[in-house]
Amino acid sequence: MPTIKALIPGTAMTLLISALLYSAGTRSGVFAIERAEMLDVNLYWSWPLFLTTFALSRALLWMMDT
Repeated sequence: MPTIKALIPGTAMTLLISALLYSAGTRSGVFAIERAEMLDVNLYWSWPLFLTTFALSRALLWMMDT
């Protein structure tokens, strides 16, 4: 169950951090931030960053459950 619960904070942190990094001028490198336009809204996304924040969220939720 912590895996499913970790999707929401992992996604939220990824969107927030990617938007902050992209606005600061970082476009590639380790994070590989990409811009996606959906319904006239620019979203910034990074799969490596998502996997990191998802793992962090999952670990924290797992520790809270035990």
